[in-house]
Amino acid sequence: MRFLLFTLMALIPSIGYSDKPEKFAPGRILLMPRAGLPMHEFNKILAGHHAKVRKVGQSDLYIADIEHGSEKSVAARLSHHPHFKFAEVDHVEQPELVPNDPYYFSA
Repeated sequence: MRFLLFTLMALIPSIGYSDKPEKFAPGRILLMPRAGLPMHEFNKILAGHHAKVRKVGQSDLYIADIEHGSEKSVAARLSHHPHFKFAEVDHVEQPELVPNDPYYFSA
């Protein structure tokens, strides 16, 4: 019983911790404005950050190209803005596994 308890205590600090550096697309953040925000207001908010914005397809998601090195600070400021649902850096994720389906890559 003690062995199990000590083993669990040794594992707890490592849960959810990653020693990998955070990777994200340089100079790019993802934004989603709240419904009803006029486009001219949206552009006015982002003009203060010198952002060039483009929409992703038919969704409400936007990609903002901003100055390199300011991604985290701009995303943090805009994520607290009442007119945005979210604002975050564009994270780069590596796949955890590769499917073993032989037809996966032909789709």
